[in-house]
Amino acid sequence: MQFHFSNHVLDVDLRELTRGGDTIHLTRSGNDWVVDAPMKGRGDYAAVEGLLTRLSTAGMASIVDGKAADLKSVGLDSPFMRIVVGQGSSRAALEIGRPEGDSSYARDTSRPLVFTLDKTLTDDLTKPFEQYHKKEL
Repeated sequence: MQFHFSNHVLDVDLRELTRGGDTIHLTRSGNDWVVDAPMKGRGDYAAVEGLLTRLSTAGMASIVDGKAADLKSVGLDSPFMRIVVGQGSSRAALEIGRPEGDSSYARDTSRPLVFTLDKTLTDDLTKPFEQYHKKEL
């Protein structure tokens, strides 16, 4: 089972990650990635494309019964993380609840379905935002 928005995630030209009060905003400029916020700079191509690839190949670990998927009870009333990807004027968002045990609850905001993510994906998504900045001069 793959996320609804992952079919063309490698073609995206915009990406925004929000975790807590921190947000990093990246845009594609030709073949390069640019960090637009919080601090402008060149993006680390390998790190950005690596996470996009990881998102495009990830799947749902399990689907939560719709009646049991009260957003507050699964931590999605105030998500731990929100990922927005876009291509042109099209946007898709994935919201993730705080990690619990071996998984996290998540949802594609375009539909009511709540599912769990594998812990390895959640671990990848909780890495510091600084990794998306190019470190070379």
